[in-house]
Amino acid sequence: MRMTNPITPLPINDGGSSPGIDTSATFPPTGLHRDTLQDAPPGGATCAPDVGAAARVAPQHLRAPKYRPDIDGLRAVAVTSVVAFHALPSELRGGFVGVDIFFVISGFLISTIIFESLEENRFSYIEFYIRRIRRIFPALLAVLTSCFVFGWFLLMPAEYRQLGKHMFGGSTFLSNIMLWREAGYFDNTAPTKPLLHLWSLGVEEQFYIFWPLLVSFVYRRRAAIVLLLGGVAAASLALNLMTSASDPTAAFYSPFTRFWELMIGAILAWVTLNKPGLVQFGARTSSALSALGVLLIGTAIAFISQNDVFPGWRALLPTAGAFLIICAGPRAWFNRHVLGSRVAVSIGLISYPLYLWHWPLLSFANILEGGFVPVEARLALVLTSIVLAVLTYRYIELPIRATKSSLRQTATLCAMLVGLGAAGAWLFVQEGLPSRPVANNAGLALLEQDGQIRDSDPSAPCHLANPNADKFCRAYNTSATGKLLVIWGDSHGGGWLPAIVSIAKDHNMRLMAFVHLGCPPLLGTRRSDGAVSSRDCSRLGLAEPIVSTIQQLKPDVIFYISRWSLYGNGWTRYGELQKETHFITTSPDSDATLASARAALSSQFPLTVKALAASTRRLVVFQNPPELKHDLLPRFYAHPERVEPLTADHLRNEAFERDLVAQAASLPNVRVFDPIPRLCSGPVCQAVIDGVPLYEDDNHMSAQGALLFKQAIFDTM
Repeated sequence: MRMTNPITPLPINDGGSSPGIDTSATFPPTGLHRDTLQDAPPGGATCAPDVGAAARVAPQHLRAPKYRPDIDGLRAVAVTSVVAFHALPSELRGGFVGVDIFFVISGFLISTIIFESLEENRFSYIEFYIRRIRRIFPALLAVLTSCFVFGWFLLMPAEYRQLGKHMFGGSTFLSNIMLWREAGYFDNTAPTKPLLHLWSLGVEEQFYIFWPLLVSFVYRRRAAIVLLLGGVAAASLALNLMTSASDPTAAFYSPFTRFWELMIGAILAWVTLNKPGLVQFGARTSSALSALGVLLIGTAIAFISQNDVFPGWRALLPTAGAFLIICAGPRAWFNRHVLGSRVAVSIGLISYPLYLWHWPLLSFANILEGGFVPVEARLALVLTSIVLAVLTYRYIELPIRATKSSLRQTATLCAMLVGLGAAGAWLFVQEGLPSRPVANNAGLALLEQDGQIRDSDPSAPCHLANPNADKFCRAYNTSATGKLLVIWGDSHGGGWLPAIVSIAKDHNMRLMAFVHLGCPPLLGTRRSDGAVSSRDCSRLGLAEPIVSTIQQLKPDVIFYISRWSLYGNGWTRYGELQKETHFITTSPDSDATLASARAALSSQFPLTVKALAASTRRLVVFQNPPELKHDLLPRFYAHPERVEPLTADHLRNEAFERDLVAQAASLPNVRVFDPIPRLCSGPVCQAVIDGVPLYEDDNHMSAQGALLFKQAIFDTM
């Protein structure tokens, strides 16, 4: 077949549309091109096929719909919003709702194929899944292979290991389940996952595993099919609404909380084919419906943000908008003149490969640059992804569509995807292949030494009488006969642990460490944000058993260490407050806020300091080290200026917490250890000293970094 335009639509034997399933909106078996689109009934437009004299052989509602250029245009809106959100998240905050638009389109197109085939007694499961394979696998194989190859030359072992895991998830269409168990879509680790976007492909393929089976079983029973359509949609929507507030990550990734979006399209497909009179409108009504749909989608993109609970009820905006635009038909004014324009249709036709290519490019750039990717570079990467999408469409997708389907071709595509999945699993098992040349650098060697330092300090159970305190306690240097040291704190206590363990070893001292991650080491306080990490500290009374036990132990020195700003300012990453706020409160049932957090710190911090000081000869309270702009990665050890914060910014941002800690020194046996004088001797705080990385991420001290302060900590004791 001679091709003159690399993005001219072809008739194809498929009809899905999503980030994972993007096709021309031509359905089989008509094979109609855009120029064969029939006229609508006089004075009207409809999302249903026309009913007229031309359909005397069979009712028109049983005939395949013709090409809908406006659906390709709607697909362009969806993919453009997603790409823009990933490239410019602060400018287009709600662009991620484009995926929800894709879900509706996919449910409409593919369900139409299924319903029509069942009406004509020609539906075949094997043919259906072969079409899915021919449509989805080629571009996916190209992207997965490219990520595998580029990762070999560019990624550190931990990064390459993670890529291998996600390659396996992408090739088995389980990415959403795998990512569900890791973190949220808007988590700060998201930019370091080049295959994060394949979660939507997983949701769709999981839907299409069982949807044709259910439909074929009940389709001939009209009441049963109506009940199935409404029941699945209602149950999924209800589960989405219930889960979004309690477990946002589950609501985002779970297929069961997303199926209702595809069902919106499926319901429209059934009504269009079986009750066409319900969706036939005049020209004005049709254009009004389309305009309302555009308004809903525009509102979602403009006003929904990653800090909102999503999907939840907010997902109704883009999905209802997509429903109305599709239902309005190709002759609604906006559909014809905007969505049906050559530019919109061209973008829509390459939307699947564009979706697949754009995020790996942006993610690899984020990994290599530590998140410091200039706007100009991001825009250049988007343009590159467009070029790759056109090439993929022209030289991979179209040739496969133009060839006759065969079992050999299908088997080859399946074997290739299985091979890539196996390669991903191999990378994961092999720990990201640390023997690769890119992994042999000084930064990685120091990182490995950091782990060896921590591993060289074995701990033992504390065997305390109080089980609520004992579960947080680990003992070090237990054979020592000298003084007893105690650490109490959150994860920052664990960050400074190597230095204090080393002090205990050098001076024949025993050490007990009470470390509970993400929980405030403060009497009478609790977190209320409902995050997984706060479940142990979402009730009052967690700190009391630890303080009571420390008072009974009467240690010679207590090290009181916490990321105080986490509870007083909330959890901020890259300057933005996260959903998992870490705010605290003294109330047993009220939600914590910034005001309650400051009030709780003001009252409970002095109270806790006094309780600890009364049970020891020396209480050492730690000030926070400055937080970096981004995580300190091994490849940046030679360029620490890319992550170093300004001294003035740190002192200003943490002034409230620093004042509280400084006031603790008014007690005679309390000392304050402050790393700032050494870290921030000038206008810029250091992240690396003499080639040694001081941090293991953006705020926790590395083992080697902590050891640099060992003498200063001992002097403070």
